[in-house]
Amino acid sequence: MNEFTGTNDINFAVDICCTNRTTYVVTRDGKLWSCGQDYIARGGNHRYPGKVTTDGTTEFTGVSRWSIDSVKNVNVTASSHNNLVFLDQNGKLYGFGQNYSSSLGIGHGNVVNYPTEIDISSVTPSISSIKSIYGIYSHSDQSGFSIISGNNDLYIVGKLNRYPLNRIYQQSYTFIMSNAKNIYYSQYDAIVQLVDNTLKSWGKNDTGKLVNGNEI
Repeated sequence: MNEFTGTNDINFAVDICCTNRTTYVVTRDGKLWSCGQDYIARGGNHRYPGKVTTDGTTEFTGVSRWSIDSVKNVNVTASSHNNLVFLDQNGKLYGFGQNYSSSLGIGHGNVVNYPTEIDISSVTPSISSIKSIYGIYSHSDQSGFSIISGNNDLYIVGKLNRYPLNRIYQQSYTFIMSNAKNIYYSQYDAIVQLVDNTLKSWGKNDTGKLVNGNEI
């Protein structure tokens, strides 16, 4: 496995995310590694980890490290379908991947081959900082990401099969609600934990999993 052995402290894994075909690992030195069918960033199938680059040769460095640059319960790396979104150590949002349904929030639906900064400067209400990022469950009818800002505002990008986007391809982050603490996705449903620990939900609600007899 070359450098990625765990014997050197700087190469010790501190965060991990998985897409449909790829495993991504963040190491203690702030670098990003991939393994699997990473046909976007590295090309081909890889049985051993390799470093994700900015242009095919230059390593991407400065990835935010879970529990080092952030507190333990904050998500700084998230995957969805064949996409990865993460924060760098300066709090900037980056993403790359297949970008199905415009799910990276870069403003288009084309493949993004290398980590690219996601511009959130025009989003309203404005986002001064990002607290957590979440991947929307990978399904043919929904794909994308959510972020919770430092002000506890919830934003979503991509496509959901029901409320709040209702099959609309949203190409930039869209404000959904305030006072959000966490969000959890299943195949067809979502539950938001608010700062007062009450819950809000939407989705298909089959078998009554949202504790409501109807679709929401």
